[in-house]
Amino acid sequence: MNQLTIVHINFTDSGGGAAMIMNELIASQTRAGHIAFACCARPTLPSSKYLGVGSKADLPAKLVNKLSVLRNQLLGDTRAFGLSGMLNTLLETKADIFHIHNIHGGWFPLSLLETLSEIAPIIWTIHDEWAYTGHCVYTLGCEKFTSGCGKCPDLGSMVPLIRDTTRKNWLLRQGIYRKLAADGVILAAVSSWTANRVSRSGIWPGKLVTINNGINKDIFYPVPKQEARSRLGLDSSSKILLCSAAGGINNPFKNISLVVSALKELRDMSDLKVVIIGGSSDLDVSLTSSSQVLSVGHINDVSVLRDYYAAADLLVYPTKADTFGLVVAEAMACGTPVLATAVGGVAEIIEDGDSGFLVKESISAAELAIKIKQIFNDPAQCSKVRENAIKRINEKFTTDLMASGYLALYQEMINKSVNMDSYK
Repeated sequence: MNQLTIVHINFTDSGGGAAMIMNELIASQTRAGHIAFACCARPTLPSSKYLGVGSKADLPAKLVNKLSVLRNQLLGDTRAFGLSGMLNTLLETKADIFHIHNIHGGWFPLSLLETLSEIAPIIWTIHDEWAYTGHCVYTLGCEKFTSGCGKCPDLGSMVPLIRDTTRKNWLLRQGIYRKLAADGVILAAVSSWTANRVSRSGIWPGKLVTINNGINKDIFYPVPKQEARSRLGLDSSSKILLCSAAGGINNPFKNISLVVSALKELRDMSDLKVVIIGGSSDLDVSLTSSSQVLSVGHINDVSVLRDYYAAADLLVYPTKADTFGLVVAEAMACGTPVLATAVGGVAEIIEDGDSGFLVKESISAAELAIKIKQIFNDPAQCSKVRENAIKRINEKFTTDLMASGYLALYQEMINKSVNMDSYK
């Protein structure tokens, strides 16, 4: 394969699953000899380019960007301000491929994709549900996306709207998607569950593939539990439940508060401790004693994150919404047993009772506590689950598999583009 210039577009290059996957792809593509970098509204890495109005530190630019977001909330997915400036930035990259990630929130106009699709092939990875709904990133059981949305029951859900423009948004996207599909744009779902949702929406008429997210085996791998606990300053004899989510306990989708509530049913396990990754390290633990809950905040150092996975006896992940479940896969790669709700893509990663434990989405705190006790009371099964979890991730969900899948897709799209150009 000839050297490609691959331009990834995402809101930010740090924080959140989409940014993590994007950065893994950029690193893998760079190692393979390609030129790969990110264009973001909020770049933090030296290699990333700013994509927005004016310069990143420009006060008028910040104001215009905020106005774009406000207009999006009021009027729906209208054209954002500064379209020509963003287009010029992307033209200067001389991209062979545009790889789209998360572009919701009003900062990036969907109509810009129509222009970009005439310049270079586009692949769009669907990291959440926004692309096929009227505004929300997670539908949480709502089925209106299958009939064009409208009369939204939750305008406050991410991405929030002030007026109900969900039907208008859905129809606008459908119209843009017809043009994108005709230009050969491909949507890549991160799980079969997500691909099924896209298909059920009826909004996308073009090619749809599934490429699972992948875990970097050079970062997430088993390390001795006591060594990890020693490095982190955690008690060697405690039973540790780990919870992890962007935003920590305040993430409305990951439901970590259910684990804290379950502690009331686990009073007889005096050596139990809950460690929460994400959000702030200052935690209101009104539901339990502060000695039982440790919030360590956001962790940037992946070696420290790996140690927390390795130090835990069980990752508890009672998510309400997930198109994939990166936290689940990372923990499994480290050999940590995972107890999770059978939601979205999570149920495709874990084989219940074999490589992890699945429970119903509607599980109560009391039921969760019972399941946690059952797992701790069966060390033989936990040992089997650890081994099978590592094997499953290494065989099915690695960055190598993910990266090779995308590179093959890039080449297919470029070959098709060249063939089409030859007929012009």
